[in-house]
Amino acid sequence: MNLEPQIKEESMKAYRWFTPVIVLAVMVFWMSSVQGEDNGINDKRAAYEKMLTNYAAKCVKQARFGESKSKNLRRRAEIACLKAAYLNQYKSQIIDDLINKNVEPKPYKIHYAVNTLFYDLIRRTAQPHSMPTGLIAAE
Repeated sequence: MNLEPQIKEESMKAYRWFTPVIVLAVMVFWMSSVQGEDNGINDKRAAYEKMLTNYAAKCVKQARFGESKSKNLRRRAEIACLKAAYLNQYKSQIIDDLINKNVEPKPYKIHYAVNTLFYDLIRRTAQPHSMPTGLIAAE
């Protein structure tokens, strides 16, 4: 009996249908994973934006010490005003940097990363003769 050609022909039919189904399943899985990554980045971006907005609001609240009698509090208020302006003006660049550095969206980690960026910017742009020896001047 000549059953072998029939078996081969039936198995080839199965492969003809099986291969496109597998390719389609892989594509669907890949597309869903890419979409999931985009949602994760968007969720992180929203969390970073909320935390940076809260941090800028805290800096604005600290600015009320600008009229204090204490020289140290006035200096801190000055720095807080600069930091709030920095956060508001460069929020999208800061968020991109936080995403690139894969900083966890926790307030203390965000504050540390933002402070590092902010003070690095101040150090790079400050004039050598006007650079204070400390961030807070002694009375």
